[in-house]
Amino acid sequence: MTDIKMNGSPATYSAISPHLGECVLEACSDNPCGQFPCVSVGPRHQVCECSPPFAGVTCEELWNRETPRFTPETSIRVESPYNSTTQFALGIVIRATSPDGVIARTVQSEPDMSDFVRLELVRGKVQLVYDLGGGEVVVRSVKRITDGKWHFVNVRLSGQYSTLMVDRWVTEGVSPGVSATLNLSGGQMELGSRMGDGFEGCIETVQLQDRSVTRENTISTTNMGFCEGAVPENSVFKFSYKL
Repeated sequence: MTDIKMNGSPATYSAISPHLGECVLEACSDNPCGQFPCVSVGPRHQVCECSPPFAGVTCEELWNRETPRFTPETSIRVESPYNSTTQFALGIVIRATSPDGVIARTVQSEPDMSDFVRLELVRGKVQLVYDLGGGEVVVRSVKRITDGKWHFVNVRLSGQYSTLMVDRWVTEGVSPGVSATLNLSGGQMELGSRMGDGFEGCIETVQLQDRSVTRENTISTTNMGFCEGAVPENSVFKFSYKL
């Protein structure tokens, strides 16, 4: 069931049937993803959860180590070495074309665990948001990166203290409360966002705990395309390993 009208006007409901919740699955009813899982993210809207080396909107393309391109509905789930830790490190080589959107965030598999780290763009500037249980901390960079060029972003948490470095610009923050531990579950991190609030652009390199993340560490992708052009070989941001 989708849109219902009575006498030309939208219908109103005096009671909601428990079966109406099944309607959110209608976007997947035609099996658009073939052998891959179809994940409903709203009425009449779905994403295909592709397993490497497959990628694309319906997992119709092969990912031969091209640099991933992100739209607001693109996500890449990767393995993360972090569970409960007092030391967190994330490095990304990025080229952004939109002023706003999620770049990366931790994923919790336990619903009662609220700690998180999120890296995002706000008005063209990189912003780090994290919570160790004592309340959210927001650390904003001073440099805009939506200039079509490649940039290096590095995040480090050491106990309650955080550092956000964008190229050579450094900003610091401190978590309130007494907790100095980032409690995570599930061992995953998401680049971009499948929910429509992700950034637009490209990510060539990701490092977690100072170790490069490659396609072999990738769990799944949604709506992933490929970028034209990679980081120049002589760039200071060029690393040996890329996604």
